[in-house]
Amino acid sequence: MAKKLLDLSLDEVSLVDKGANPGALVTIYKRKESEMTIEELQKRLEVLEAQTKVFKGMTPDQKAAYDAMTPEEKVQFDAMNAEEQTEKLKSCVKKAADGAAEEKAAIEKKLADQTEVLKKAETALEAAKTDIAKRDEEIAKLKGEVETASLIARVQKEFPNMAGTEAEKAAMLKTIEATADEGVKKSLLANMKSAEELAKQASVQKGADKGGDADTSARLDALAKRIATEKKISFEKAYLIAVDSEEGKPLYKALNSGK
Repeated sequence: MAKKLLDLSLDEVSLVDKGANPGALVTIYKRKESEMTIEELQKRLEVLEAQTKVFKGMTPDQKAAYDAMTPEEKVQFDAMNAEEQTEKLKSCVKKAADGAAEEKAAIEKKLADQTEVLKKAETALEAAKTDIAKRDEEIAKLKGEVETASLIARVQKEFPNMAGTEAEKAAMLKTIEATADEGVKKSLLANMKSAEELAKQASVQKGADKGGDADTSARLDALAKRIATEKKISFEKAYLIAVDSEEGKPLYKALNSGK
């Protein structure tokens, strides 16, 4: 098996007509004797010293610019004199700074564009929320109108003779239906039905007896309107208070007695 001999120090390599190791390769370097004069050598030394001074005096930015050079650019740089090297470094630093400034400007523009897009999205979202809120209001309004229409239809069917406008009686029904206590709700509905029955009888007897139940119903109606004005409440709520008041109880009882 072939073996590699490493880290050998050769004192002599001889050229012969037939070598003992035909596969061996030996690379020989021979330096050409310098043809430079002492003056030229001295001048070259001065150049090298000046370049060394440039390297030692490099700022961090200049050092970074030198490190960023390609091998070919470094060869060209090393061939320059000290003044040219200084100017080259200044140029490289400026170029790097300009590039950084352009990159920063591009990033800032991208951020600004993204911010603008975000603002537009937020504006669109707020507009959508406003639109949804308006639609909710419209839906609630329509539901209220449908409910009112349903209550008015009920009033027209069940309480056509009772005092008050259809809207007032519908509002009274709405208030009663919203009452959580079932016992109170039934009692209030019974009062409305009694008032309707009395108003119906009063309407029949109105032509024959102007001073009877019709007058009593009108007085009870007037009492409810007065309470509504004083307490600044709706007629329907005031009517319910009136039939239970000291002044209204006799009137309500009189209407019931004529039933």
